[in-house]
Parts: sequence; C-alpha cells; structure tokens
Amino acid sequence: MPELKHHFRAGKMNKDLDERLVPNGEYRDAQNIEISVSEGSDVGAVQNIRGNTKITGKTYNSNSKSITANWGSQFGLTNPVCIGHVLNNETDKIYWFIKADEADCIAEYDDNKGVISPVLVDANNVLDFAADQYITGINVLEGMLFWTDNKTEPKKIDIEVFKSGCNGDFTTHTKYDGEKILPSDLAAASAFTEEHITVAKQAPYTAPTLTMATSKRGGSGTGTEPCIITNSTAGLFADVDGNGLAAGTTKSLHLSPQSVYQVGDILVITATYEEQVSQTDYEIKARVTNVNSSGGVVAVKLQSVPTEVAYVPLTWEVLLEEEGVLFEKKMVRFGYRWKYTSGEYSVYSPFSEIAFRPTTFEYLSSDGYNVGMINNLRDLTITIPTGYPIDVDEIDILYKESNSTNIYVVDSLKRDSYNNFDLIYNLTSDLISKTVESNQILRPYDNVPKLAKSQEITANRLIYGNYLQQYDIPNYNLPDINLSIDTADITTVKEPELSIKSLRTYQVGVVYLDKYNRQTPVFTSKDASIQVSKAFAPKVSTLKAICNNTPPSWATHFKYYVKETSNEYYNLAMDRYYLAEDGNVWLSFPSSERNKVQEDMYLILKKGHDNDDVVADQARYKILDIENEAPDFIKLTRKALAAVDAKAHSENIPQVGSVSFKFLGPDPLNNPAFAAGFTSDNMILLDINGSKTEKYDIVSGGFTGEKDGDDHIYQVTIGEPIREGETMLAGLADGDSIRITVYEQKFERKPEHYGRFFVKINRDGAFDTNIIEKYAEEDQQWGIKDSRELFPNSPNMGAGSSTNGESWFDTRDRRVSWRIQQSSNKHPKQGRDYMTIIRCGAPGKSRPERRKHDKNNTINSFLKALTKGGTYMRFKSKAGQTGEIYETTSSDIQYDFRRSSGKKYYSAKRRKYKIYFRHWVNQTPYEDTFQLPTSGSYGTNYIDEIQILEKVIEQGNEQLTSDNPAIWETEPKEAIDLDLYYETGNTLPIADHGSEQTLVFKNCYSYGNGVETDRLRDDFNAVKIDKGVKVSSVLAEQYKEERRKNGLIFSGLFNSTSGVNRLNQFIQGEAITKDLNPHYGGIQKLLARNTDLIAFCEDKVLKILANKDALYEAGGNTQLTATNRVLGQAIPFVGNYGISKNPESLASYAFRVYFTDRNRGAVLRLSRDGLTAISENGMRDYFKDNLPNASLILGSYDGSKGLYNLTLNNTTVSFDEKVNGWPSFKDFVPEAACALNNKYFSIKNGEIWVHTNEVRNDFYGAGSAESSITLLINDAAETVKGFKTLNYSGSRSRVYTNNYDAGNNYSNPTSTNTKGWYCDYINTDQQEGFVKEFLKKENRYYNNLKGVATQLSNLDGQEFSVQGLGQFTGSLAGDVSLDDREVTVQLTGIANTTVEDQKFDVSIGSEIHSTKTSQQLTIIPNTGATVTAGDLSVSSTGTYVDSVTFAQSGDNVIATVNFTDGVNMPSNDLTIALAVTGDGQQLIYRLHDLNITSNTDANITRTITYSGSGNATAELHNDRTGFEANYDGTTFETIATVKFDLASNFDFTKLTPQYKIIKEDDLVDSAYQVTFVDQEADGSVMTIGSGGKTLADVDKRIFTIKYKFPAQDTAKDHIEFNASSVASATQDDDQVRGYNFEGGAQVGRFEQNKNLKIYGSVGAKFSIKQVIDSGTAHYWDGDSWETGGTTLTIPSAGVYIISIPFYEVVSTSVSHVYTLEAKSPSALLSPLMGNVFNTSTPPVVQNPFTINQLVDIDLTVSASSTSGDFTITSSNFVKSNQALMEPEENSEASQLDLTITATATGNISQSREPETDDFTNYTSNSFIWEFDSGGLATINNTPATKTVSITGTINIEQYGTADTTSNIDLDDFLTKTGGSGGGGSILLNAEVTHGLGGYINIGKLTYNDGTYSTSNGKVIHIGVANNTNITGTGTIFGNFYGNDLSQITLSITPGTGNATNTSCFDNMSITKGTLTGTDGSQDLTYTWSAQFDETVTSSSIPTYNVNVALANEP
Repeated sequence: MPELKHHFRAGKMNKDLDERLVPNGEYRDAQNIEISVSEGSDVGAVQNIRGNTKITGKTYNSNSKSITANWGSQFGLTNPVCIGHVLNNETDKIYWFIKADEADCIAEYDDNKGVISPVLVDANNVLDFAADQYITGINVLEGMLFWTDNKTEPKKIDIEVFKSGCNGDFTTHTKYDGEKILPSDLAAASAFTEEHITVAKQAPYTAPTLTMATSKRGGSGTGTEPCIITNSTAGLFADVDGNGLAAGTTKSLHLSPQSVYQVGDILVITATYEEQVSQTDYEIKARVTNVNSSGGVVAVKLQSVPTEVAYVPLTWEVLLEEEGVLFEKKMVRFGYRWKYTSGEYSVYSPFSEIAFRPTTFEYLSSDGYNVGMINNLRDLTITIPTGYPIDVDEIDILYKESNSTNIYVVDSLKRDSYNNFDLIYNLTSDLISKTVESNQILRPYDNVPKLAKSQEITANRLIYGNYLQQYDIPNYNLPDINLSIDTADITTVKEPELSIKSLRTYQVGVVYLDKYNRQTPVFTSKDASIQVSKAFAPKVSTLKAICNNTPPSWATHFKYYVKETSNEYYNLAMDRYYLAEDGNVWLSFPSSERNKVQEDMYLILKKGHDNDDVVADQARYKILDIENEAPDFIKLTRKALAAVDAKAHSENIPQVGSVSFKFLGPDPLNNPAFAAGFTSDNMILLDINGSKTEKYDIVSGGFTGEKDGDDHIYQVTIGEPIREGETMLAGLADGDSIRITVYEQKFERKPEHYGRFFVKINRDGAFDTNIIEKYAEEDQQWGIKDSRELFPNSPNMGAGSSTNGESWFDTRDRRVSWRIQQSSNKHPKQGRDYMTIIRCGAPGKSRPERRKHDKNNTINSFLKALTKGGTYMRFKSKAGQTGEIYETTSSDIQYDFRRSSGKKYYSAKRRKYKIYFRHWVNQTPYEDTFQLPTSGSYGTNYIDEIQILEKVIEQGNEQLTSDNPAIWETEPKEAIDLDLYYETGNTLPIADHGSEQTLVFKNCYSYGNGVETDRLRDDFNAVKIDKGVKVSSVLAEQYKEERRKNGLIFSGLFNSTSGVNRLNQFIQGEAITKDLNPHYGGIQKLLARNTDLIAFCEDKVLKILANKDALYEAGGNTQLTATNRVLGQAIPFVGNYGISKNPESLASYAFRVYFTDRNRGAVLRLSRDGLTAISENGMRDYFKDNLPNASLILGSYDGSKGLYNLTLNNTTVSFDEKVNGWPSFKDFVPEAACALNNKYFSIKNGEIWVHTNEVRNDFYGAGSAESSITLLINDAAETVKGFKTLNYSGSRSRVYTNNYDAGNNYSNPTSTNTKGWYCDYINTDQQEGFVKEFLKKENRYYNNLKGVATQLSNLDGQEFSVQGLGQFTGSLAGDVSLDDREVTVQLTGIANTTVEDQKFDVSIGSEIHSTKTSQQLTIIPNTGATVTAGDLSVSSTGTYVDSVTFAQSGDNVIATVNFTDGVNMPSNDLTIALAVTGDGQQLIYRLHDLNITSNTDANITRTITYSGSGNATAELHNDRTGFEANYDGTTFETIATVKFDLASNFDFTKLTPQYKIIKEDDLVDSAYQVTFVDQEADGSVMTIGSGGKTLADVDKRIFTIKYKFPAQDTAKDHIEFNASSVASATQDDDQVRGYNFEGGAQVGRFEQNKNLKIYGSVGAKFSIKQVIDSGTAHYWDGDSWETGGTTLTIPSAGVYIISIPFYEVVSTSVSHVYTLEAKSPSALLSPLMGNVFNTSTPPVVQNPFTINQLVDIDLTVSASSTSGDFTITSSNFVKSNQALMEPEENSEASQLDLTITATATGNISQSREPETDDFTNYTSNSFIWEFDSGGLATINNTPATKTVSITGTINIEQYGTADTTSNIDLDDFLTKTGGSGGGGSILLNAEVTHGLGGYINIGKLTYNDGTYSTSNGKVIHIGVANNTNITGTGTIFGNFYGNDLSQITLSITPGTGNATNTSCFDNMSITKGTLTGTDGSQDLTYTWSAQFDETVTSSSIPTYNVNVALANEP
C-alpha cells in the first residue's frame, strides 16, 4: 500500500462537506491550534497557541519604568464580570466595564505602563450595571468616555477627572468635584452621583435676581430716594422779595436721612410751591464743598438758582446728579447658562424681570410721550442663584432685548483661586457685543434620549440609534389648573409697578420636567383661563395658579407657561376736547401719536382728566372719524361780545317754536357793542334764572329805534325755531328778566390746533363724568337733552288703546287685582334713592312669540337714557318748579302684564322701571319737596316732567389742557391667533405641586391711576415689554413615551481645537433626527467608517452618508455632493442580512467588519466588496445549529494573528482571512477581547489578560489545555484500505514510563508521560484504534496502530491489522505533563518587606537538586522602609534546604536558597517555608519649608502654630529641620494650626475664610487635610446654621492642617489662606424723622389725592392718626383709614408713602388734622422735620399738623362815601377762585377790573389818585393784592347831577382763606364843593438814609382825632387836627452786613412841613423791633410815635426819615 500523506496548508476546518469530499489540507475539527503555512509549499504546520497572562500592574515608577505594586485577585471584587469594553488606540488604553457584588466599575489598562487603574467605582448602585446586559455603545473622544446601555441614561465622563476621584481600589465609591482632585482634597470631595456622568447636563432652574437702582452711588439722596433739608427756612434760597440767591452763595444743609455725598458732587435741590391750581417747581444746583463725617450736614456752593424763589419755608429734596443711564431706550432681561468643565453649555436659565426703572407718571399732551416710561436705571446688580452643579466651570451672564431674538453674553464668571464663584455681578455698561448662537433660543431643553441601544461618534457629533424618548402621562396626571388673580393697591399712585394688563384673557399651562430638564409640551385645562377686567387696571395684579392633579411619577420639576394672544396697544394723552355739532365729541391729540389710531378702532378711557382718578366705567368708544387738522366746526370760535340784563317784551315773548322775538334792552349809546352785535355772523343765548338755552344763529336784528318808557326795544330773528327742550322759557311773561349774551363767530386756527390731530367719538355719561366735569366752572350750566311728561295715571286706557306714555301708577285696565293703585305709586320721596315709573303699552316680539316682551326694544331715547347709569336728570313739578340735579346709578326693569288675556296685544304689556339715583354733587338721596298724593286729586306739587340734562360747555375754554391729561388706550384691533405659551418664573420642584404659586408673569407697568403701559415712552412702534423669552405650545397629537427603533438622533458639534463641545445639545427645534425604513428592524449597532456611518439593523445593514448626500444619475449610479445635512442618504448594502440583536458580535479591523446574524444563522463580513457570509466557508451547518441557541455572541479581532474570534455557547471559534476559513476552536472564553499594539487582550472575571504567554494553551490560569485536530483520511475512498502505521513530522511525541514498586504489586504499575503529541483514536468504518506514543526515527515520529482492547462486543478475528475504509479521526494532543509536581519556596517573618513566592516543577522521584540547585528570592522593602542583608538570617533550613544566604542588591536583598543534594521530589506538591530572623526598618521622613501665607486686613489677627518638638517643625525657617513622621499610607499628622481672630465690631465677609493649596508635590500617597472650627467671643465652639447661629456670631476661625506622609521627604509646599472683614451691622437710630405733605398745609377744593411721606430709619415703628373736622379719629392700617390703631413700619427705602384722597368741597372748608406718633421702641426725631409750620419766627414744624381743604372764596370790592357827598351808581365788583390760589400774572384770575361810578350835587374835584392803602382789608384773610390806578378820575361837572368815574385794576397775587370785602371811601381823594366830606387825604411817605444807601423803608400809622381816623395804614385825611397823637410801625429792608440788632442804631426825624415852614410831624421817637433774614436779605422792624405839627392840608408833606447807623460798617 502506498503511504497516504495529508497536509494542513488549507488551514481551516470544514464541517459542511461529506467526509469523502473534504479536500486535503482541510480538516473536520481543531482545538487550540493555529496553522503556519508556507507560501508555495504543500507544508502546513500545526502548532498549539500561546496562553495568556493576567495583567496585575497597579503602580508604575516612571523613573525605573517598572511596576512597583500589583493588584490582588479580581481587584478585591466578588463575582466580577465584564459587560463591555472599548479600545482607545490614540492613548494605547483599554477601558472595560465590570459588574460585581461590591461595586460597578470602569477600569483602564495603560499598555505603555502596564498598569490598571480604576476610572469609576460605583458602590452606590448609580450605574446599575446588569451582568446579562452587554454594553456595546461605547466611544472615547478626547479623553471623554461615552456609553449607553439601553437600561439607564446615556453616560459620559471625563476619564482623567474621574480617575483622580478614585481611592486606589475598586470598592470605594469615586469622588467628584468637577475637576481633577488633588490627593489632599480627596477626603473632602463628594461622592459622584448620576447627574455627574450623564450626557444630559443639568439645567438652571432659577432666574437671576436683579437689584436695580437709579443711582450708581446708592443710598440716601441718590436715584429716586431724596434727602430732605431739615434746616429749611424762608430765606434758605431766597430774599424777602422772593428773589433767588446769587450763584456762588455758600450754604450749610442739614440732611435727613444722612447722605452719601462726597466733596465735588453736584446736587439737584428741588421744591414745589404748590397751591390748588398754581404750582411752581424750583430746581437749584449746588456743588458740595464739605461733608461732615456722618453725611448729615453738607456745605454747598450754589451754582444755579431760579430768578424767583418763594420766600416761605419749603420742603426741599436733594438728589445727586448722575449721568450714565443703562439701557435708556431698551427693555432687557438677563439670564445665565452654565459652562461645564468639559466644555458643554447648559440650556438657558429662566430669564429675569425686565431691567427697567421707570419713574413718576408724566404724560403731557404737549410732549406727546410718557416721561415716566424712560429707563432711569443707573446701577444694576445681577445675582446668580447658588445651587450650580459642582462641575460648572464658568457661568455666562446672558442678555436679551425685548425686541430682538438675539441673546448676548455680558460676561463670564469664573471660579477664583479658592474655586468659588462671585455670583453678584455689577453691570457698569450697556455695551454688549458677544452673541450667542441663534439656535440656542430654540433649546428649552436637550432631547437626549432616555435610553438608547446604539451609539457612535461621527461627523464630530454624538449619534444615538434605537432610542427611547418622551414619557407617558395617564389621564389622571393631566393638569387640572385653577387660575386666579391676586391684587394689591399700588404703593404710590403715579409711581409705576409691574402688573398684568387688564382687559386681557390669560391662559396658563404647565410643563413637566424630569431631572435632566427634558420637558413635556404645555398642558392646560378648562379652568386655566381667566379674563382680567378693567377694574384691575389701577391695581398691581398677579396671576396665581395651582395644579390639583397628581403629577407624573417621573417628574421632578414643573413650571408654568402663560398665553396671552392680544395684539399691541397704545396710550394717548388727550390735549383738549370739543363738543361736536352732532352731539358727539372731538378729541385732540399730539400729531406724534397719529399712527397709533385708525378709524374703526376703539378707544378706552383709562384715566380722568386733570386728576389721577381711575375711569371705572367701560368708557369704550368707537372712533367715528379722524382728521389730521382741526375740523371747521372746531375752528369756528364763539366769543361773547356783550351781555346785558334785559326784559321780556309783551309784544313778542320768546317761546318754544319762536323764530323771532322782542325784548327790552340798554341804550345803544351806553352799550354800543351789544347794539351792534346783531349780525348774521353772530349767535344769541338766553339765560332765565340761570337756565340757559342753546346758542342760535342770528339772521337779523338789533335796536328797533323804539322805546318803552326808558327801555329800548330790540328785535331779533334767528335761523331756526327755538327747540322743544328749552323749557325754561315756559311761563315767561312781560317784564320778566332775561340775560342775553351775543356771541361773535369766526373761523380761527388757534395755536392749540397746531401739531394736533382730531378724533371723533360718541359722548356719553362716562365721558362727561371723567372729562367734562373735571373742568372747574363757577356755576355749572345745564342743557336739556330730552324730557318726558310723567302722568299720574297711565294714559293708555287698556284694551284697544294705542296711547302710550309714562306714569306713576296704572288703574286703567279691567282687572282690579292687576292694577297699580295710586297709593302704591313709587314717586320719589325724600331720603329715598329710587323711583319707579310705569310704561303701559309696550312692544312684543314678532309672531309666533307675540305674547312675549321684546326686551331688546328700548322704546325711546328717554327711557334708554334714564336706565343708563351716569345720566343727569332733573324733576319739574306740575306747578313749573324745577328741583335739584340728580345722577342715575343703576336700574331694573320688570316686564309684566295688565291682564291675563290678550297678552299678545300692545296695550296688555307693562313695564316697571325702577331707577336708582343720587344727588350729582352731594351723593345724597332725593331731597326735593315734590310729592304725589297717595289718593284723591293729584294737586300741583307732583312731578309731571323728568328732564334729561347734559352739561353745557362753553367753547373757547382756554384751560382745557392739563399737565395731568386724560389718558386713552387703544383696543387691539384683532387678536393674534397663535397658540404660543411663554415661560414664566422659575422651574419649581415637584414637591411644590399642589401648592398655589404666584406667577411672575408681568406684561405692563401700572401707575395706579388706570394707566397701564408696556412701551418705552409710550411712543409709536417703540420697544415694549415682551411676553417672555422661551416659548412652548400644546400638541395636537397625544404625547406619550416613544421607542424610535429605526430612528437616529444626533447632537451638536464637537471641536476640541476651537473649544466647542455641544455633544450634550440635542435641539428639538432643529432637524436632528433621521428615520430608517422600519422593515429593516431596530438599529442595534452604529459604526463610523471613513466619513460614513454604518447602521446595523436587525435585518439590514446600511451606509448613511454623513455631511453629504447622493444624487442619482439616470442610469441609477450615484454621485456624491456636499450638503449641510448631518445625515444624508441611507444606502442599504446588498444582502438580506442584519445583526439580529447581537451587536456584541461585531468586531472591526481596518476596512473589514465582522458580525453575526443569529436569525439567519450566518456570520458576515462587511468589506469593500460588500457583505459576505463567511460562515459559508465550511461552517454553515455549525453556525446554523449553534447561533440560534446562543444568548451572548461575542466578537473580537486579534490583530496580531489576523483572526476574528467569535465566542458563543461557551466556546470560541476563529476566522482567518489568510485562509478564508475557520482554523480552530479555542478553549478561552472571554467576557471581552480586543487587540492593541499587536497584542491580543481578553477579559475574564473582570480581569484583563494578554495572550503572549509562552506557556501554550494556558488560559486564565486554569492550566494547560490540549490542542487537537481531527483529520479525514479519505484518499481513494472507493478502495478498501488497511492501516498499519501512523507517522507525522513535527515536535516531540508523548513518552510513557511505567513505574514498578511494591506499592502497586508490580502488576499494575503507575504510568507517567512526557509532553508531546499522541493519537487519541483512529477510527474507520470497521475498527477502532489509537497510538499512545510515537517513536522518533529519521526526524519523523511513527508507530504501529493499536486496536482498542478486545471485548466480546468488538471481537474481530482479523484485528491483527486494521482494515477498512481509510477514515482516520485520531486526536493529537500536545505538551501536557502528567509527572511533574510543583515546588514553592517561601520566606516568612520579615516585617516591612514584601517577598514573592517562587515556584518551579520537578518530576516525581527525581532529585530537586538535579532540577534546580538553588532558588533566588527578592526581598523588597515596603514603601517607606529599608532592609539590610546583614540583619537577616535563617536558623532552621529543614530537609530540603542546605543553606540560605543574603546579599544586598540596591534597596533590595537577594536571598539564595541552596537545596540539599540527594533529596528526591515527593509525589505531591511541595512547599518550603523558611522563617527569617530580622526585619525591615521603617524610615523617618520630613516635611519642611511649608509656606503658610494669608491675605487678611487690619481687622483680623492671624496666628500660625506649628506642631512638632524643638526645631522639628515644618515651618519655613532656616533653623527648622522639618516635621518628622513614618510612612504608613493612611495616617494624617497634624502639622500646624492657623487662627483668624476678628477685632471687635467686625465680622467675616460673605466669602468666609478659606484656603487653597498653591503648591503641592505630585506624589500619589501624600495628601493634605484642612479642617476648621468656629468659636464665639467667649471661646465656645459653634456651628453656623445650628441653633440659629450665623456668620455674624463667629469671632474666631481655627484651621487645622494635617498631612499624610509619602515615602520621601517633601519641601516647599505652599498653602494660602484668605480672610476679609466688614464692619458689624450697627443698630440704626430707630427714629421716625418726620413727614412731608404734598403741597403743604393747604389743599384745593376739588377731588384729588395727596401723598403723605413719613421718613425714618428702616424698621422704625409709627402710627398716623387722622381727624376730619373734629370727628372720630382714624388710623392708617396700610390700605385704609380704620378706627383701631395700627403700627406701621418704615420700609427699606426709608420712606413710607400714604396716598390720601380729598373729596370735592362745595360750601364749607374741611380741616384734616394728622398726628404722627412713634411706636416703642422707636422714637420721634427732635426737632421733627416736616413741611407744615406755625407762624412763629422762625417757623416750627407742627405735629399734630393741620391740612385745610378750602372752598372757593370771593373778593368783593365796594365803594362808599362816608360823608354822603357822593352817590355810588356802580355795583360791587366780585372775583372768585380757589382759596390761597396764586394765579398766573396777567391771567384772568389775577385781575379784577374796576369802574366805580358816582354822582354828586356839587362840583367834584380830585386831590390824588387812589392807591392800595385806600382799600380796606386788602391784606385780610391772607389776601395779597395791589391796586393799579387807571389815572385821574373822569369828572363831568357840566350837568346838574355831576358824575365821576374811577377806573383801575386790582392785581391779585394770592387769594385768601375766607370771603373778604374791601371798600374804598371816595372821600379819601374826592371833594364835593360845599360838601361835608373834607378835602380828601394824603399818603404817608417813609424814607431811610445810610451812608451806602440800599435800604427800603415802609411805614404805616394809626391816629384818631375824633373826626378822622386811620388804623395801621398810610392814609392821612385832610383836616386832621393839629397835635393829634400818632403811633406807627415800619420795616427796613436791606443788608446789615453781619451786625446784630444791638449793633444797629436807628434815629427818626420829621420831614419838611407846609409852606409856612412848620413841620408836619414833631415829637418823634423810634424803637427797634426784630432783625430776621440772612446775608443781603434782612428785615428790621421798628415802632415809632409822633404828633401832627399842623392841621393837615392837601399841601402837607407827611414824610419822616429813619437814619441807620452800623457799629460795623462794611
């Protein structure tokens, strides 16, 4: 037979082909072999494989480049298992994930150093690893490790940071503080939590808070918090004449509260001199020249002073003048975001309120803008909330303008050297430039998947596939929101506060968040909507919401969103109104506001005119017309030409319907203006006892030339009949008085028409009340708008009657029981505020509802007006009398029937109108005397007419405009129908769910006067308050949890070069997803290859183009094109294969990827040629059978061998590209494996092994496994062959040895064998055999085949040779030793050292000495110790050891163990333990030159105490040797203490004392530990936060520094401490300092509000009492006046403001007395500051203080003649105005023109012109006025009756406090020939002399000679007797140059007498009075006495002179 040869060149198994077809070179099976093939040769060498070695390196010495310590078994873990790994080729490191009983871990192997390090140790079940959940989505990028396990959140860690937090073992939980932790800080660091390791980063939940001030300086006297000058006097800034002091004048100002002013500051000093309709504002500027230490007194030099300043004590407010307003024309919000240490940015925080500081409301129609809505912000502090994550590295402060979507970075806060943030940021400039990416506004949260199966990083982005997102929200978790409004009164009217806009509808929704800020869409509910009515306009309103549902279980937070969809609105300030010709009203507005309105819009009146009253009525008016210029009707002016008192003429009395009438009027010569006024351009008005008609156009008329007695007859024809409403003409009879006024008409464009546009609206009661009524008139004029007769009984007689009308009762119908009897009438009764009128005959509805009332039909305009609130009406009796005027308030209409049948008829229906009303002024019920009898006749005193009235407004009123005009608001024309909700407020913890929350949403400023605004300056199209920054919405479809199996989602970019890391940014608002065909199955694995992404789905593999896309040609070929799409076209690979659900099977190398498809039983390769099923290469059947049953199919690639290793079903099989087949199975079954640096690594039981062990087939320390190969000898299969021998070429064969001894009876010897190949069996189809060993011959190994032992079962007579088909299936097993035993040599007992046991094998029975004569062991000293050879010895060596020697080898000692000769190896393993005498010794190490420094201030004493004895301390000093200690790796030694001791009255600042290690060695074993304790002043230990203790209680802080020594000396470490102090908070003076009442002690008679300001130290307690007209005392309780006392508190601004209402007074003045009282423990400042003074000199602040509200008063001027010589023919002259009013100069109110006429019987002569002193009482009751004579009187002595006319004008400077009559006696300056009145009078003249001049002398005198007298006046009557005694007073005004009263000498001398040279005065004396005033404005009073030295004549000169002499002349 020939020799059959088989080779292994094919190098692969073939389990598919029939045995007869398997080609030579392939084999059926192999275990633990590899084939070495020589190219071109038929030789294939089979060899066993290398074993693996466990890597245990723990620490590495970089100097010696050696491992210095090793890990123990399984890292000290129990049941560890690897569940995933990743390779980082860039750093030559492997990372793997371990699940163990004690902890979940991530380990790192560094192949360059050979060491293993823990990266992350989780002993707290954070990672939640599962042993049966393999992790395949793992990536390493730039030092960051990413993974997803499809079980928990996707994770990410910074490898080096987390490594630094590990404690050097695999069981201690890792610490984390955001950055690499120094060893010394490890103990103090916190344990990591899940939030530290997730891809999704935590987001800020809380908005920053803004501290805004109108001053950069801050404090009293800055911004809007003025100081008050407490030493204010009348002459502080003015002289006695009211002239402002000169610039350059110096003043000392006493201020309260104490100011913060500095020398050089410019102060703005303001005051208001206010009377009821006259107000003067003063502004003074001054420069500070000196400030006392407290700031309470400042010296200033005046820089500018008004020309005139009232010489009265005013309340002067002082503010610092500052520049630099921030965001003057912007409305901005601030937010922030966190930047994490790894470069990610969080989403935006909630944004702050608007950074806007408006000021007091001032919206002048002349300006056209709201001054109060200009930003007055000068100082802005942004406070970032605490609670940021520990790994936040920076905090960006963000800025957004309301009218822009751009967001900017203001600044980035960074940690200081102590690792703290200063979270308080002061913004100093509004120049912002750094823009944030625009897409961030679309990022309310990061949509990082909750779970993901697959992960990859490509295109610089993190991509997840097959992910889970969103949450399920069951119905019971859907929000049930209740929304309400909370309101509060505004603190001070006209001072703006943020509020929500009225007349709007708000919808609130809620969003739920998980712990990583993932958010649901907005959910809302039916009760989550609310309408805010107009009544809320003056309030500060806030939305409040509460969720009544159960929140979702997964939610950790929630937040509210608000929707308000209205369009924009505008405010307009009205200038004037004009009554239109059609009964409507024209309004004028500044032209700058024209674009705010258009026709068909609606205007809403929000604030009344000339007051701060809210318009509570609906007051909504449609714009009827708009004119850009004044309409002709408005330009047509009517001016009264003349008015006369006339009489009705019997011939043609004016009546209703008249077009012509006559009257008796004045002589045309005496009143030519009136007589000439009856032209066709003019109009006429009739006034009957105060009731005025309308004005009627004159057609013609005038004096007829006829007279009726002395009266002149006039006739007039008018252009239309007198209207029916002119009821005042009824009953007018011949001779009745009529006042007739003639008006001139002409077109005139007045200045008020320029710069204005005009809007027409309807006029109604609300307009009248809030606009028309606010203009003061002396006597309100009324016009009858409509009227109706009221019948006693119904005029409708019942069935069949069509008559209708209103009545007081109804007895007309048939059924008595349905009648309303006369006794039941509801005619008005005194004291009752309602009436009921009956309307019989009322309309019904149309068929078929005729029996029902038509309630929409108001019947007539009279009834419609009467039932409307705000209608004015008047009752007229049957006798023609009219009553008071009333205003309707409300009404109620009752609809009933007069009978039971015929209800469909008009006459059957009846209405009862119940009208409620009140007196229009007094607000009282009915007070007329008209009454309807309850039975019998009706009489004449019942009301038979009701007149509907309207106020008559005179055209041409010049005072319609106001500095506090009415404000109108435009109603948004249409709503924007967008379903957008805006984030409001902070994100709330879920624990607050179910609690009512106040929403911070604000969209306007409310001024408390009805005005609401959201716009800068209220300008058109100006910047306005936005609704919010971040937006969300509701979803139309159901929101639920969603597993996107076929979906991909990707993050933002990562670029380490530019520092961009957006891998946490999954912006849902961008296109960040891609979906694959769902038929491909779920995405199991993602793999980046080149620039593409390979997606391995369950049933398909696809290539997804990254940053490019495919264009298809007509032929179907693709062309690539660049695109900005991150993920482009998905192109499936040919072949219906996927990865099933075994992504762990994937392994890749270069361009090849290997994986399995368990569902199809295939193993595949993806390469450049597409997909190939490599399982088809001889292993198809095997994988078909085994893959479906495998649970874990682990793929790995051995780059060193080029093998794809696939582990399944507890075995490993390899694929080799070189042979394109599967060479062998392997006995190693790893948990993970990979190749690195041409080495193959695998992980088993959590430990890593490298497959480079020369001990073959030794895997995981389990001992050598066999290698085997199963061959098929199938040559000439058709031939029957006999096999005799088997030979092979290769390594040695196994050799057996039989051992015979007595122990086994020589019959059954024991057998041993050497390592080598053998044939375990060889089988044919006929027989079985084996070859136990082979013999070597000619370099080949051979042996005869031996059959198996013969049994009956296999008996074969021909078994002498093996016969049959050549089928060799023997097994060759290699190098397994059976006769070796292990020797272990140990050295014991050597302290402080480490000795590793040594082991070797010796054959049983052979001599140990022959195998190994000696064994060396290395004794290594432990860290921190030393060992010396001479200290060691072994006294007892035992049987096997002859001797032991020790030799020094550097730091180590080499022990040589010499074995005894002749001693054989026993049959068992042998351990030789040798006890050593002697130990290693611990070394002493030193820490020296430790530099401890500190930064403190002078108020902190620092004490450093070093530990140690003598010089052995760590102090940085030449004489110190260092602190000594041993190394043990655990003990911390106390090195030093550092004590910080505060001085008295000082506290540590908010940045408490801290430390930082500036320099420290980098040794792993060394570490510092710094702790502290706090002590109080008495030395007791305290803890901040315990027992209410705060930082302010800390007196000392003592730090203890401890050090853990390394195994070497250390030096020059540096620890720095930092501490700073601040003065302890001092107790304020707790005083109530005073008050300021707006406008002073007097208040005008009209309704208004005045502010009372109470000043004091913050927290001071007080009460304020009010008593009105000696009535009941009331106390302010915070929002109203109540009878009980209430204690109030001064707020943080230092001023408490009370808005006090004053109601209009009509006839009687009202006195308000206020008492300010301090409440214990507070006290009143003495003297108290205030602005209500008494009349003393100097004036003293009053408390209690009185505020008088005075009515209008009259000044009446009359003339008389004491002698009776003159008959006065003129009437009295009267002028009325508000009390104490100071009218404008030359205004109508300031002038009273006089024309006094008189007659006499004799000739009249005039001695002089009249002067002011000729009038009595001209200074009485606080009146101040002077008379300006019109010249000499006009005297006519020609006729028999002589006439005289005196003209002049009284110029009124101030009205008084009471009605005053002033009389002038004509006898003082007129004489009648032959009369008894004497010769008139002359006037006193006082002179003053001084060397320098400059003085003024005003004198007055008093005398009485029995005939003539004067009291304290200047009039001296001609004829006063000689020697009449005189007393007098006088005042000298001027500068007395610093001389006090005692230094001034006055002397008095008479003046020149008459022509006879006799003196007018003699016997004169003078006495000084008082000296007041300062500087050049002083008043010196005096008294004097004298006698007349002659009888006074017209030639007398009554002059005296006062000479002034000064002790200190200038």
